[in-house]
Amino acid sequence: MPISYNADAQRLFAEALAEFAPEWKISGFGRLGSDPNDWQCDSSIDQFGATIERVDERGKTIESKVLGRRPPARPPVNWTYSYHPSIHGGALEAYRDGDHKPITSYFQDVGLVGSRRIGFCPVT
Repeated sequence: MPISYNADAQRLFAEALAEFAPEWKISGFGRLGSDPNDWQCDSSIDQFGATIERVDERGKTIESKVLGRRPPARPPVNWTYSYHPSIHGGALEAYRDGDHKPITSYFQDVGLVGSRRIGFCPVT
């Protein structure tokens, strides 16, 4: 069943973050639409954007990533965000159904995790 509701998608994304990249927290989430600044890979498929932050033990933001938006033409001074393509609804659906490969591949692509963190075992 396709994911089309923000609440379902956000819940799944939060669960995947907690499982594979627990140091990252969601500070904003939503379904992408027709805004020209949306960074969608395929406009025919549900895609979602998020702002996520990694914080230190005191709660201070160390790093921020914007998923699903293009960077501004003129970023403000001391801008600390990095920008990445959108979260594909199909990756969230696969995660919901027990297939973790699409979401972990996405997390690797945007720099949230390395392959050592997500349970890949070398073939012996």
